Amino acid sequence: MAWCLDLLEEFIALSDRLVVVLSWSYFERLWCVYEWVCFLVHKKASSITLCSDAFLRSRTLPLLLDSVKNFSLANCMCCVESDRQALEHKVDTYYVSRVAFEQLLKFTAIAFIARDM
Repeated sequence: MAWCLDLLEEFIALSDRLVVVLSWSYFERLWCVYEWVCFLVHKKASSITLCSDAFLRSRTLPLLLDSVKNFSLANCMCCVESDRQALEHKVDTYYVSRVAFEQLLKFTAIAFIARDM
């Protein structure tokens, strides 16, 4: 399984598009946010499509906005703890800092949500 993790960036670089099923809990999942930021490093922002209509209501929009505002890598969940260690190592290795990773995610999330609403 470790070799799959090692090839993740290459797989994402070979992908043409990223389709995100966006709910207010999306930014709590470490795999999701890592794939989001990694995709943006390799592709244009216009290659990301957000699908959020089914989840966005007047009562859930504040939940989504709060999840972006309060996003932190440290608070992300991961089902398999060894995945967390591997993904955090990738962030530390491939990105300027964890803060820079978080800022890229937040700024692009705000832009994409505004673009697609």
